[in-house]
Amino acid sequence: MEDDFARHLIRKQDWKALQEFDQLQKELEEGGVFEGWKEGDIEFAPRYKYSSSTTNRYCGSLPNRSEEKQRTPAWCDRILWYGKGVEQLNYFRSESKFSDHRPVSALFSTQIEIKSSSRGLMKLQNIPQTVLNPKNGMNRGEE
Repeated sequence: MEDDFARHLIRKQDWKALQEFDQLQKELEEGGVFEGWKEGDIEFAPRYKYSSSTTNRYCGSLPNRSEEKQRTPAWCDRILWYGKGVEQLNYFRSESKFSDHRPVSALFSTQIEIKSSSRGLMKLQNIPQTVLNPKNGMNRGEE
């Protein structure tokens, strides 16, 4: 994909169109890599590479700046999951400005299987539901 076209799609916030050119998405769909693994819908801007001279500009976006290598913005770090009983609730990017990347995070709901001991040592019942929310902290037993 041409750099100018990628930046155009980013300005439009057309993440679906941008993902059509994403190498990992293509490989996952074709079964070429990570067979059985899943990734949630990406509904956020590419996270790499930001200019070190500013906090909100992609590197290489200013013409005639020889100190910046031209790089097409991309989703470099990803979160994939595998297995039954896993549901992604949220997939988002954070706006930390400590590096040329913006971190990506995900929130999952998982089901676990509890097998009781045949010796009767312990049986787990009424396990409280715990929701970890990076914005609000931990909520026990609440939905």
